[in-house]
Amino acid sequence: MTTVTSHEINLYGLSGSIFWTTLIGFIFFVLGFATATQAMITIGLILFVGATLAIFIYMFLHELSFSKSLLIKVFCGLSFATVLFTLIGVAIYGGTEKYNLNWSYAFTIIGGIFSLISASLSLFHMKKSSIF
Repeated sequence: MTTVTSHEINLYGLSGSIFWTTLIGFIFFVLGFATATQAMITIGLILFVGATLAIFIYMFLHELSFSKSLLIKVFCGLSFATVLFTLIGVAIYGGTEKYNLNWSYAFTIIGGIFSLISASLSLFHMKKSSIF
């Protein structure tokens, strides 16, 4: 009789960082710098929408069938991922376009800073509430 072992797919740790780095590198090389910038900022925006939904559920829905501490952890993770993808997008565009930076670039940086502030505040909240 043969035994079958199952393998758990895990996107954390070293294997997760290899996967995400490869995915980002694929976007850079295949799509080009302008499209890579758009992709990184769009991924950051999608993650920020998810973080916003998580915090709205945490703040306004009190009768939940799952843990509210899970929602604040999801919010914190999505917010830091938003900061990461926004930073990558800003770095790509700022590195390729040195003189044609306009108001949308500034708004993207301001949005990334606000996302970093909200992620940091959620970490503080988790530490204060003994969630983390």
